[in-house]
Amino acid sequence: MSVRLRVAVTVAVAALVFGIEPGWGTEVRSGNVVSVPAGSALPDDLYAFGQSVSIGGSVSGDLLAAGGEVSLSGSTTQDAVLAGGRVDVAGSVGDDLRAAGGDVRISGSVADNASVAGGTVVLSNTGRVGRDLQVVGGTVRIEGDVGRSLDVFGGQASLDGKVGGDVQAKVGRLTVGPGAVIQGDLVYTSAQKASIAPGARVQGKTVYHPAPKREKRAVSPVSKGALWVLSFLAIFLIGVVFIALTPRGSETAAERVSGAPWVSLLVGFILLVVVPVAVFFITVTLVGIPLALILLISYLIMIYVSRVFVGLAIGRWIFRKLGKPQMSLYVDLLVGLLILWLLSAIPYVGWVVRLAAVLLGLGALASQRYSLMRELRAEGKM
Repeated sequence: MSVRLRVAVTVAVAALVFGIEPGWGTEVRSGNVVSVPAGSALPDDLYAFGQSVSIGGSVSGDLLAAGGEVSLSGSTTQDAVLAGGRVDVAGSVGDDLRAAGGDVRISGSVADNASVAGGTVVLSNTGRVGRDLQVVGGTVRIEGDVGRSLDVFGGQASLDGKVGGDVQAKVGRLTVGPGAVIQGDLVYTSAQKASIAPGARVQGKTVYHPAPKREKRAVSPVSKGALWVLSFLAIFLIGVVFIALTPRGSETAAERVSGAPWVSLLVGFILLVVVPVAVFFITVTLVGIPLALILLISYLIMIYVSRVFVGLAIGRWIFRKLGKPQMSLYVDLLVGLLILWLLSAIPYVGWVVRLAAVLLGLGALASQRYSLMRELRAEGKM
């Protein structure tokens, strides 16, 4: 990845986290729907954020896009960094591709290397990666061509395409189809031996490493209860500190949770996906390591405290319904966090509540900080 794109990723993420606006001529587009129609051409880099991002034209530079759904059916002459709930690469990437999402599909071409992470990752039979492909995913299907090496980490992986070099895999289960051609070695670690079809061709060695078995340790109900109480007290005390230091800011963030939940969810999702990818890319060079550490620490802090504002929003909503809107923020926080913690402890659905709380709080906090920075600039205080 080029130095210019690493800087671009840093600035774009900082714009969401800290409210910093890009200060150069690179085109930045945001909104519910962001589209570059087929046949149109952009002469420089493009950073696009929205619920739906569709790039059908050509971008003469780097492309950075994030949203609920991100599709590239056009082309970019340089690197592409794509993140979203669903990412579809049907066009062409002139250099490296970095993609992350719940569902990532590559049916187009990547001239150089590709690094992909997702719940489901597919390189279709029309897809091609010019050099190395690194994949991390729950379900991985490689049906297209990889010019050089392939590294796969995840749950289930199937290989039915052509790989010009070695294949390294650490997966729960590996299937090698009849159309697979591996011109190098196949080295894999799994709980069971791979299912290799008779027509598959491995021109190098096939090496199998059994995955070590892990023993599960039972946690007593008393320990779980103590951990639940301690975690609740910790987040409540942090919330008290936030309210004491920035009462208006805490109240505004809580209002954004209840007043614009869908916007907060979208912004929170973008941050949750984009920031780890950005940190990874920035650390490629030694110069970027200090900045990546600062960004990562800030990101983790925001994730942890995000539930404070969701709890505060829940508490304020409840007391408004009870006809007591002037209740203390501290009481709002206590009641709201207690309800949130109880909902988070429900089996099977608790993880959904925790994820929604992180997304809502993270998005609301980022939006609040961004609006504050704009207000200060408008008043000439920055």
